Amino acid sequence: MEDKKFHLGICMAGAITAGSYTAGVIDYLLETLARWQEQKDKNIEAKKNNQPLPFPDVPMYDVVIDVISGASAGGMCAAITTAMLAEGINYKDLAAGKSKMRQAWIDLDDGDVAEGTIKKMLETDDLEKDGLVSLLNAKVLSSISDKAILPLNKAIFPTYVDKNLDTILTLANLRGVQYDINFKSAGEDRKHSMSLHKDFMHFRHDSAADDQSDFLSLSFSNPDDIDLLRKSAVATGAFPIGLRSRHLSRSKNYVKNKADRTVGLAQAIENKTNVKVESITCDEEIYESMNIDGGTFNNEPFGEAERILNDKAKKKKDEDIGFETTNRSILMIDPFPCIEKKEPDDETNSTINYIVPRVIGALRAQSSFKTSDIIDAYSDNNYLKYLITPTKNKLPAFLCCSTLEAFGGFLYKDFREYDYQLGKRNAQRFLQKYFTLKYFPNDNTKNNPIHQNWSANAISDYKYEEAPGGQLYLPIIPDVQKKYLKLERVHITNKYPLSKLRELEKPLKARIRALISQAETLTSAKKKKEDTQVAKDWFKQNGIVRFLNSVGYIIAWPFTKIIIRIAKRRVAKTMYVSCIKWIINDLERAELLKED
Repeated sequence: MEDKKFHLGICMAGAITAGSYTAGVIDYLLETLARWQEQKDKNIEAKKNNQPLPFPDVPMYDVVIDVISGASAGGMCAAITTAMLAEGINYKDLAAGKSKMRQAWIDLDDGDVAEGTIKKMLETDDLEKDGLVSLLNAKVLSSISDKAILPLNKAIFPTYVDKNLDTILTLANLRGVQYDINFKSAGEDRKHSMSLHKDFMHFRHDSAADDQSDFLSLSFSNPDDIDLLRKSAVATGAFPIGLRSRHLSRSKNYVKNKADRTVGLAQAIENKTNVKVESITCDEEIYESMNIDGGTFNNEPFGEAERILNDKAKKKKDEDIGFETTNRSILMIDPFPCIEKKEPDDETNSTINYIVPRVIGALRAQSSFKTSDIIDAYSDNNYLKYLITPTKNKLPAFLCCSTLEAFGGFLYKDFREYDYQLGKRNAQRFLQKYFTLKYFPNDNTKNNPIHQNWSANAISDYKYEEAPGGQLYLPIIPDVQKKYLKLERVHITNKYPLSKLRELEKPLKARIRALISQAETLTSAKKKKEDTQVAKDWFKQNGIVRFLNSVGYIIAWPFTKIIIRIAKRRVAKTMYVSCIKWIINDLERAELLKED
């Protein structure tokens, strides 16, 4: 039998604390691949020794993970998954809940303190040291990244992972990369400049990068490479304003080469069109930028993953994407998919409070719009993209971590645990029923090459039927546990106790007071531009009036200080009350709150 290879790309969408759902999906996926690989390895060993195959019905083709991409929490998952794979996968540890992914997303940075992560996020040491950098203390992200992504003497990727694995983490680059378009003008040519802020870090394992490379080298034995992967993981998860923005340094050549690729300018430049990419607007060889959450501009980064997947599968973009011939697929894990039809809003309302949030939403949606993928969507026989989302009984399922605008998972470990377990169960059902290709028992020529040599027993064991006598499907990744392991349905059993919220009162008040104090310092430190002469003349008054104003200022200043102090306390109290109400109301509406 000729062995076949199926290429797999994994894309993980942004989700903030619902990354715990993604973690559950990844752990079950890797466990399934590892169990299957063990049976294949035993068959190969037996064949070498001319012994009977211990698993004669197990399919013997290969599924290889070529690329992993992610945005925001999904980007952090992508980086941690890469680190997990580099250490090798033990499916028994995954089955027992001992995985880097579970530790990172369920334990977070709790340590030995119950709900220690949220308490650390309310500490004020970051404000005292660096000023007003974010609403929440983001040191926990660095701590999680440092513990999950470790240097190794040598990476030991499993057989089902490409040795040159690509890992892509999206960023929102606040500096941007400048592009110039030349225009003919009176007297001389002029340039029209634009900036690209949709960015990403592209790592390729065990591959040397040079000045022409559009990727970064990643070796787990190189501390500098690991440090950059850690920092990139934290940067893609830096939720705007809520969590601290992150500084990254990269080679100027890498940034330019990647920018060319991003907008497809390489061929245009080669053909000498009037489009020119500036050689990064800095004199130094290292490009510096501040970066925030990768989901800001690209929350579902499957486009870059697909490009790499096509290259490794040696296929053009639209070549062989039908079930009969495809040899590759993108699997996207999205805890919050955009699957609902958007109903028209009140298109006659032009008030500011209505327009402002719609402007923000429109800017974000437009920046994430992918024209090429809209074209792909009109193909009825496109088996290139698969989507796994939270479901229960084939219906969209609620995630506990979706509360508080997806920050709810920081509050309570049990919320994260529920979402993680739901992710594992969804992954099991998805691999068995939906990550499949059509199978025709009476016409093998219609079947995909990976399914053409399955035994009758294997087909019987793994097949999925839409209905009795209906279309048959066979899985891309056989779940060898299917016959004897069915994960139990998960239920929300532990609600958030009010007593835990009371424990946060003191640190929350302290954080709010520190934020207000830093905001005041920031405002007073801001340089004021000197008034123009016209402005000075406008407010010019005679000497007596100026004297009376000065006397009044001296008399009023002590009272003014008292009023400012009272106002600051009032603002702090209002912010505190608003936060507590928001938490209680949101959890109560989700039926996740209990009084104790």
